Amino acid sequence: MKADLDTDMVVKIQFNSEVKVKAIKVAGGADGTSPNKLRVYKNEEVVDFDIIQDKKPLHEISLAEDCLGELDYPLPLNKFSNCNNLVLGFVGNFGGDTTVVNFIGLKGQFMRDKFQ
Repeated sequence: MKADLDTDMVVKIQFNSEVKVKAIKVAGGADGTSPNKLRVYKNEEVVDFDIIQDKKPLHEISLAEDCLGELDYPLPLNKFSNCNNLVLGFVGNFGGDTTVVNFIGLKGQFMRDKFQ
């Protein structure tokens, strides 16, 4: 994925069941285009670029410049249980004209079906 106009990007990940998300990893682009900050939200219905400017994230991560996605960033379990969706707000990068995300990996576990 590549940011269209600037260095910010918003990604919504919808789950088919309730999950507990334990960690995230991000593989960014080369030459300064990897994102350097990640704002994480959960169970958001309305998602647009305003969320990363106007709403306080549930968790914020300073990312390393990691083109291979080798680093795991643990998430606080008490905040990321019973997730129906995650919204990831990538803010800024390491000096590139745009931001590139090549891979997003999540570690977690199934909690229950949504329709039980």
